Amino acid sequence: MSKALVKWVMQLRLPASSALLEMIICHLPSPATAQKYMVENLYEGPLDDQYAAVIRNCDPGGPLMLYVSKMIPASDKGQFFAFGRVFAGKVAMGMKVQIMGPNYVPGGKKDLYTKSVQRTVIWMVQCKVASDLPKLVEGLKRLAKSDPMVLCMIEESGEHIIAVVSFHETVLEKSVCTEMSKSPTKHNHLYFEARPLEEGLAEAIDDGRSGPRDDPKVRSNVLAEEFGWDKDLTKKIWCFGPETTSPNMVVDMCKGVQYWNEIKDSHGTLHAATSGQAFRPCVFDHWEMLNSDPDEASSQAGIIVSEVRKRKGLKNQITLSEYEDKL
Repeated sequence: MSKALVKWVMQLRLPASSALLEMIICHLPSPATAQKYMVENLYEGPLDDQYAAVIRNCDPGGPLMLYVSKMIPASDKGQFFAFGRVFAGKVAMGMKVQIMGPNYVPGGKKDLYTKSVQRTVIWMVQCKVASDLPKLVEGLKRLAKSDPMVLCMIEESGEHIIAVVSFHETVLEKSVCTEMSKSPTKHNHLYFEARPLEEGLAEAIDDGRSGPRDDPKVRSNVLAEEFGWDKDLTKKIWCFGPETTSPNMVVDMCKGVQYWNEIKDSHGTLHAATSGQAFRPCVFDHWEMLNSDPDEASSQAGIIVSEVRKRKGLKNQITLSEYEDKL
């Protein structure tokens, strides 16, 4: 029996969509059930306060607790749609809400903002009226353009599929050259080189075993004992990124440099002044290496880089010298 025939029989007798939907219904708990034991992963504050309680009880009458998973640019310049999930309370137009950024620590005021909800939108991708199909297609095109990590496909059956496919740069070995960049005042020259993290360190940061929120002494011991870092170097981590929490690090390798802290502080000032909008948020998940060469236009990596640069309005040709400052 051919593979195509087996596939056709299975599609006829056990459609994947029906099987997946039934599995979700039968095996995935409802929010009211799941949030009772997931609250400790959803909320970083004290687990005995009122906010933890409303999340645990999935209480629609409690204070609003909403997790924003993606920021989608709106047509108005500087405005965004905050795409997220409500765990407790209700969200409505005109409400004043407190926004806790990635650097917020419960009880503190850093990275904490108060804003009003301008409007609420429910996003759907199912077209119930055939005459509205062109609107759906146009909406999917805009979604794909607004986020280069979203891929919208149309199957031969007419189904519209939205997939999240993330492509990011990585470092496989120590860079062959040292790059120089000037500070805004042109008075300081910053020299950078890239190198991969030790095996297992990125996973440790993702899992929370070592990261920016750890006690510096504890983090220093972990990096020195488990990953072979020099003790002095563990004390010179400038920042983690993207968004101060992900598994990439900028490490200060300088010696005898004046006003270095002022340069470092300017980075944090820019982030705070723009409510985090100066830096594009990235989400890291499960990774698989794309082994082809992005410098080869016909390779898979080259095609992906070309498409991303085209969407961003950049020139197709990558020239490293354009990003280098000159002495």
